[in-house]
Amino acid sequence: NAMGINLNRDYLRQDAPEYALHGPYWVGTRDYLVGEGDNLFGITVWYPALNPEGNPEEVTYMVSKEFLGWIGLPQDVEFPITGHALAGAEPDMTNGPYPLVVFSPGLTGYRQASVYLYEHLASEGFVVISLEFRGENFEEFWQGAYYRPIQILSAIQYADQLTAEGGDLAGVINVDKLAMIGVSSGGWSALMGGGAQMHLGGCPVNPGEPQGLVWFYDCLSFLPKQDEIAAMFGYESTPDGLWPQQYDPRVDAVIAIVPDGDIWGAEYQGVASLTVPTMIVTSSEDTANVPNRAAYPIYEHLGS
Repeated sequence: NAMGINLNRDYLRQDAPEYALHGPYWVGTRDYLVGEGDNLFGITVWYPALNPEGNPEEVTYMVSKEFLGWIGLPQDVEFPITGHALAGAEPDMTNGPYPLVVFSPGLTGYRQASVYLYEHLASEGFVVISLEFRGENFEEFWQGAYYRPIQILSAIQYADQLTAEGGDLAGVINVDKLAMIGVSSGGWSALMGGGAQMHLGGCPVNPGEPQGLVWFYDCLSFLPKQDEIAAMFGYESTPDGLWPQQYDPRVDAVIAIVPDGDIWGAEYQGVASLTVPTMIVTSSEDTANVPNRAAYPIYEHLGS
Protein backbone atom coordinates (compact mmCIF):
# COMPACT_ATOMS: atom_id res chain seq x y z
CA ASN A 1 0.00 0.00 0.00
CA ALA A 2 0.98 3.69 0.03
CA MET A 3 2.80 3.32 3.35
CA GLY A 4 4.93 0.49 2.02
CA ILE A 5 3.45 -2.17 4.33
CA ASN A 6 3.24 -5.69 2.92
CA LEU A 7 -0.47 -6.50 3.12
CA ASN A 8 -0.10 -9.93 1.51
CA ARG A 9 2.05 -11.99 3.84
CA ASP A 10 2.66 -15.52 2.63
CA TYR A 11 0.69 -17.12 5.45
CA LEU A 12 -2.60 -15.49 4.38
CA ARG A 13 -5.09 -17.23 2.11
CA GLN A 14 -5.80 -15.55 -1.22
CA ASP A 15 -9.46 -15.12 -0.23
CA ALA A 16 -8.68 -13.70 3.22
CA PRO A 17 -11.22 -11.03 4.21
CA GLU A 18 -10.16 -7.40 4.58
CA TYR A 19 -9.69 -7.48 8.35
CA ALA A 20 -7.43 -10.53 8.16
CA LEU A 21 -4.89 -8.32 6.44
CA HIS A 22 -2.37 -6.04 8.10
CA GLY A 23 -3.93 -2.62 8.59
CA PRO A 24 -2.59 0.69 7.23
CA TYR A 25 -0.34 1.48 10.22
CA TRP A 26 3.07 0.22 11.24
CA VAL A 27 3.02 -1.23 14.77
CA GLY A 28 5.16 0.00 17.65
CA THR A 29 5.46 -1.57 21.09
CA ARG A 30 6.76 -0.48 24.50
CA ASP A 31 6.86 -2.00 28.00
CA TYR A 32 6.07 -0.25 31.28
CA LEU A 33 5.83 -1.00 35.00
CA VAL A 34 2.61 0.13 36.68
CA GLY A 35 1.80 0.61 40.36
CA GLU A 36 4.03 0.09 43.34
CA GLY A 37 4.77 -2.43 46.10
CA ASP A 38 2.37 -5.38 46.11
CA ASN A 39 0.46 -3.82 43.20
CA LEU A 40 3.47 -3.50 40.86
CA PHE A 41 2.95 -5.26 37.52
CA GLY A 42 4.06 -5.05 33.91
CA ILE A 43 2.10 -3.97 30.86
CA THR A 44 2.91 -3.94 27.16
CA VAL A 45 1.49 -1.29 24.82
CA TRP A 46 1.03 -1.58 21.05
CA TYR A 47 0.25 1.51 18.96
CA PRO A 48 0.32 2.93 15.40
CA ALA A 49 3.93 3.86 14.69
CA LEU A 50 6.26 5.57 12.27
CA ASN A 51 8.81 3.60 10.28
CA PRO A 52 10.56 6.07 7.94
CA GLU A 53 13.32 3.61 7.08
CA GLY A 54 10.93 0.78 6.25
CA ASN A 55 12.46 -1.64 8.76
CA PRO A 56 10.82 -5.07 9.01
CA GLU A 57 8.34 -5.46 11.84
CA GLU A 58 10.38 -7.87 13.93
CA VAL A 59 10.56 -8.14 17.71
CA THR A 60 11.16 -10.82 20.33
CA TYR A 61 9.03 -10.50 23.44
CA MET A 62 10.16 -12.06 26.72
CA VAL A 63 7.80 -13.32 29.43
CA SER A 64 8.81 -11.45 32.59
CA LYS A 65 10.62 -13.31 35.36
CA GLU A 66 8.30 -11.76 37.95
CA PHE A 67 5.31 -13.29 36.20
CA LEU A 68 6.97 -16.70 36.05
CA GLY A 69 7.47 -16.50 39.80
CA TRP A 70 3.81 -15.58 40.40
CA ILE A 71 2.59 -18.71 38.61
CA GLY A 72 5.14 -20.97 40.25
CA LEU A 73 7.61 -21.50 37.40
CA PRO A 74 11.42 -21.17 37.67
CA GLN A 75 12.48 -17.59 37.05
CA ASP A 76 15.63 -18.61 35.22
CA VAL A 77 13.61 -20.12 32.36
CA GLU A 78 13.33 -17.95 29.24
CA PHE A 79 10.18 -17.81 27.11
CA PRO A 80 10.88 -15.82 23.93
CA ILE A 81 7.90 -14.96 21.71
CA THR A 82 8.35 -13.89 18.10
CA GLY A 83 6.30 -10.84 17.13
CA HIS A 84 5.74 -8.41 14.28
CA ALA A 85 6.26 -4.91 15.68
CA LEU A 86 8.89 -2.20 16.07
CA ALA A 87 10.24 -1.91 19.60
CA GLY A 88 10.25 1.67 20.86
CA ALA A 89 9.17 3.18 17.55
CA GLU A 90 7.91 6.77 17.40
CA PRO A 91 4.10 7.00 17.40
CA ASP A 92 2.27 7.91 14.19
CA MET A 93 0.15 10.91 15.14
CA THR A 94 -1.46 11.29 11.70
CA ASN A 95 -4.90 10.24 12.92
CA GLY A 96 -4.34 10.20 16.68
CA PRO A 97 -5.37 10.01 19.37
CA TYR A 98 -6.41 6.39 18.88
CA PRO A 99 -9.08 4.36 20.74
CA LEU A 100 -7.82 2.17 23.58
CA VAL A 101 -8.33 -1.58 23.98
CA VAL A 102 -7.42 -3.16 27.34
CA PHE A 103 -6.85 -6.93 27.10
CA SER A 104 -7.04 -9.39 30.01
CA PRO A 105 -5.35 -12.78 29.43
CA GLY A 106 -6.77 -15.91 31.04
CA LEU A 107 -5.62 -17.78 34.12
CA THR A 108 -1.79 -17.72 34.33
CA GLY A 109 -1.76 -15.92 30.97
CA TYR A 110 1.26 -13.71 30.26
CA ARG A 111 0.63 -10.35 28.64
CA GLN A 112 2.01 -11.39 25.24
CA ALA A 113 -0.20 -14.50 25.07
CA SER A 114 -2.38 -13.21 22.18
CA VAL A 115 0.22 -10.96 20.62
CA TYR A 116 -1.03 -11.64 17.07
CA LEU A 117 -4.31 -9.93 18.04
CA TYR A 118 -2.71 -6.95 19.77
CA GLU A 119 -0.40 -6.28 16.83
CA HIS A 120 -3.26 -6.60 14.37
CA LEU A 121 -5.50 -4.18 16.27
CA ALA A 122 -2.67 -1.66 16.45
CA SER A 123 -2.18 -1.94 12.69
CA GLU A 124 -5.86 -1.00 12.30
CA GLY A 125 -5.55 2.16 14.41
CA PHE A 126 -5.99 1.12 18.03
CA VAL A 127 -3.75 1.37 21.07
CA VAL A 128 -3.71 -1.96 22.94
CA ILE A 129 -2.64 -2.54 26.53
CA SER A 130 -2.24 -6.10 27.81
CA LEU A 131 -1.35 -6.91 31.39
CA GLU A 132 -0.51 -9.90 33.57
CA PHE A 133 -2.21 -10.46 36.90
CA ARG A 134 -0.66 -11.04 40.30
CA GLY A 135 -1.74 -13.68 42.80
CA GLU A 136 -2.74 -16.36 40.32
CA ASN A 137 -1.65 -19.94 39.81
CA PHE A 138 -3.45 -23.20 39.10
CA GLU A 139 -3.68 -24.19 42.77
CA GLU A 140 -4.75 -20.90 44.36
CA PHE A 141 -5.88 -18.14 42.09
CA TRP A 142 -8.58 -16.60 44.29
CA GLN A 143 -6.52 -13.43 44.75
CA GLY A 144 -7.30 -12.67 41.11
CA ALA A 145 -10.78 -11.68 42.29
CA TYR A 146 -9.06 -8.60 43.74
CA TYR A 147 -6.01 -8.11 41.54
CA ARG A 148 -7.79 -8.43 38.18
CA PRO A 149 -10.26 -5.52 38.53
CA ILE A 150 -7.78 -3.39 40.50
CA GLN A 151 -4.98 -3.84 37.98
CA ILE A 152 -7.31 -3.13 35.05
CA LEU A 153 -8.27 0.18 36.66
CA SER A 154 -4.59 0.93 37.32
CA ALA A 155 -3.70 0.19 33.68
CA ILE A 156 -6.40 2.58 32.45
CA GLN A 157 -5.20 5.28 34.83
CA TYR A 158 -1.66 4.70 33.59
CA ALA A 159 -2.90 5.19 30.02
CA ASP A 160 -4.18 8.60 31.16
CA GLN A 161 -0.65 9.43 32.31
CA LEU A 162 0.99 8.10 29.14
CA THR A 163 -1.17 10.20 26.84
CA ALA A 164 -1.13 13.37 28.96
CA GLU A 165 1.08 16.30 28.00
CA GLY A 166 4.65 15.31 28.76
CA GLY A 167 3.76 11.59 28.90
CA ASP A 168 5.75 8.96 27.06
CA LEU A 169 2.92 8.57 24.51
CA ALA A 170 1.57 12.12 24.72
CA GLY A 171 -1.52 12.60 22.60
CA VAL A 172 -1.50 9.02 21.28
CA ILE A 173 -4.33 7.46 23.32
CA ASN A 174 -8.00 8.43 23.38
CA VAL A 175 -9.00 6.95 26.73
CA ASP A 176 -12.55 8.26 26.25
CA LYS A 177 -12.97 5.62 23.54
CA LEU A 178 -12.28 2.47 25.52
CA ALA A 179 -13.00 -1.23 25.02
CA MET A 180 -12.36 -4.28 27.22
CA ILE A 181 -11.42 -7.70 25.80
CA GLY A 182 -10.52 -10.86 27.71
CA VAL A 183 -10.27 -14.64 27.46
CA SER A 184 -11.51 -17.19 30.03
CA SER A 185 -10.72 -15.65 33.44
CA GLY A 186 -9.89 -12.58 31.40
CA GLY A 187 -13.41 -12.84 30.01
CA TRP A 188 -15.02 -12.29 33.39
CA SER A 189 -12.38 -9.61 34.04
CA ALA A 190 -13.53 -7.80 30.88
CA LEU A 191 -17.16 -8.09 32.03
CA MET A 192 -16.27 -6.56 35.39
CA GLY A 193 -14.28 -3.89 33.59
CA GLY A 194 -17.46 -2.96 31.76
CA GLY A 195 -19.56 -2.72 34.92
CA ALA A 196 -20.61 -6.26 35.87
CA GLN A 197 -20.63 -7.15 39.60
CA MET A 198 -19.61 -10.29 41.46
CA HIS A 199 -22.41 -12.08 43.32
CA LEU A 200 -21.31 -15.26 45.09
CA GLY A 201 -24.86 -16.13 46.16
CA GLY A 202 -25.17 -18.59 43.31
CA CYS A 203 -22.14 -20.60 44.39
CA PRO A 204 -23.16 -24.04 45.68
CA VAL A 205 -21.75 -25.03 49.07
CA ASN A 206 -21.79 -28.70 48.03
CA PRO A 207 -21.66 -28.69 44.25
CA GLY A 208 -21.43 -32.44 43.78
CA GLU A 209 -19.95 -33.57 40.49
CA PRO A 210 -18.43 -30.49 38.81
CA GLN A 211 -19.31 -29.71 35.21
CA GLY A 212 -16.27 -28.35 33.46
CA LEU A 213 -13.45 -26.37 34.98
CA VAL A 214 -15.74 -23.42 35.66
CA TRP A 215 -16.71 -24.96 39.02
CA PHE A 216 -13.09 -25.22 40.07
CA TYR A 217 -11.94 -21.88 38.83
CA ASP A 218 -14.62 -19.54 40.16
CA CYS A 219 -17.10 -20.46 42.88
CA LEU A 220 -15.11 -23.14 44.65
CA SER A 221 -12.08 -20.87 44.80
CA PHE A 222 -13.71 -17.52 45.61
CA LEU A 223 -16.44 -18.58 48.05
CA PRO A 224 -14.16 -19.92 50.84
CA LYS A 225 -11.96 -16.82 50.50
CA GLN A 226 -14.65 -14.15 50.19
CA ASP A 227 -13.78 -12.56 53.56
CA GLU A 228 -10.13 -12.28 52.54
CA ILE A 229 -11.11 -10.85 49.12
CA ALA A 230 -13.37 -8.26 50.78
CA ALA A 231 -10.54 -7.28 53.14
CA MET A 232 -8.18 -6.79 50.18
CA PHE A 233 -10.68 -4.34 48.68
CA GLY A 234 -10.89 -2.58 52.04
CA TYR A 235 -14.59 -3.29 52.59
CA GLU A 236 -15.80 -3.07 56.20
CA SER A 237 -17.77 -6.29 55.74
CA THR A 238 -18.14 -9.02 53.15
CA PRO A 239 -20.89 -8.12 50.66
CA ASP A 240 -24.07 -10.17 50.93
CA GLY A 241 -25.28 -10.18 47.36
CA LEU A 242 -23.89 -7.89 44.68
CA TRP A 243 -20.33 -6.71 45.23
CA PRO A 244 -19.49 -3.05 44.45
CA GLN A 245 -18.61 -2.25 40.86
CA GLN A 246 -14.93 -1.97 39.99
CA TYR A 247 -14.90 -0.35 36.57
CA ASP A 248 -14.14 2.78 34.58
CA PRO A 249 -17.34 4.47 33.31
CA ARG A 250 -15.54 5.39 30.09
CA VAL A 251 -15.69 1.78 28.87
CA ASP A 252 -17.74 1.77 25.64
CA ALA A 253 -17.77 -1.92 24.69
CA VAL A 254 -16.82 -5.38 25.94
CA ILE A 255 -15.79 -8.61 24.21
CA ALA A 256 -15.67 -11.63 26.55
CA ILE A 257 -14.17 -14.75 24.95
CA VAL A 258 -15.11 -18.08 26.61
CA PRO A 259 -15.71 -16.31 29.95
CA ASP A 260 -15.91 -18.12 33.28
CA GLY A 261 -19.45 -17.94 34.48
CA ASP A 262 -20.64 -18.73 38.02
CA ILE A 263 -19.66 -15.64 40.04
CA TRP A 264 -22.65 -13.57 38.92
CA GLY A 265 -25.36 -14.94 41.24
CA ALA A 266 -27.98 -17.68 40.95
CA GLU A 267 -29.92 -15.62 38.40
CA TYR A 268 -26.82 -13.96 36.95
CA GLN A 269 -27.86 -10.65 38.51
CA GLY A 270 -24.26 -9.47 38.38
CA VAL A 271 -24.19 -9.04 34.60
CA ALA A 272 -27.43 -7.04 34.54
CA SER A 273 -25.46 -3.95 35.52
CA LEU A 274 -23.32 -4.26 32.37
CA THR A 275 -25.12 -1.88 30.01
CA VAL A 276 -22.60 -1.22 27.22
CA PRO A 277 -22.61 -3.18 23.94
CA THR A 278 -21.17 -6.62 24.72
CA MET A 279 -20.13 -9.58 22.58
CA ILE A 280 -19.80 -13.06 24.10
CA VAL A 281 -17.66 -15.53 22.13
CA THR A 282 -17.79 -19.24 22.97
CA SER A 283 -17.57 -22.75 21.55
CA SER A 284 -20.29 -25.37 21.87
CA GLU A 285 -17.58 -27.99 22.44
CA ASP A 286 -15.76 -26.13 25.25
CA THR A 287 -15.26 -28.58 28.13
CA ALA A 288 -13.54 -26.06 30.42
CA ASN A 289 -15.88 -23.05 30.51
CA VAL A 290 -18.99 -25.03 29.62
CA PRO A 291 -21.24 -22.73 27.54
CA ASN A 292 -24.55 -23.58 29.21
CA ARG A 293 -23.11 -22.66 32.61
CA ALA A 294 -21.07 -19.69 31.45
CA ALA A 295 -21.37 -17.93 28.09
CA TYR A 296 -25.03 -18.60 27.31
CA PRO A 297 -26.59 -17.41 30.59
CA ILE A 298 -24.21 -14.45 30.76
CA TYR A 299 -25.40 -13.36 27.33
CA GLU A 300 -29.06 -13.91 28.21
CA HIS A 301 -28.87 -11.78 31.36
CA LEU A 302 -26.78 -8.86 30.09
CA GLY A 303 -28.20 -5.45 30.90
CA SER A 304 -27.18 -4.02 27.53
